[in-house]
Amino acid sequence: MKKSQINFEELYSIISAKIASHDEKSYTNKLAKGDVARLVQKIGEEGVEVTIAGLLHDKNNSEKSRQNLINEVCDLFYHSLVLLAKNQINLSEVFEEFNKRNNH
Repeated sequence: MKKSQINFEELYSIISAKIASHDEKSYTNKLAKGDVARLVQKIGEEGVEVTIAGLLHDKNNSEKSRQNLINEVCDLFYHSLVLLAKNQINLSEVFEEFNKRNNH
């Protein structure tokens, strides 16, 4: 039986709960409670990795390069959501900005 897909709101909620839990074993909690410079460095690294994966997939167009691109985008989304949750910026605010940008 295939699990249903998680959406951004659900993932954001999970991340927020992990931050609130104060679980010292949680990677999410460590990221959010640590130095913001480390978190934004991770976002930068993931952005570069997405770029490289995108170029490699364009060149190779293989299932492996496709999956790598998916994995890297997931990492970028995850770290970005941690940054938002750390700063108590709700996804509704981000979606509102998307709305503004797309309503000409």
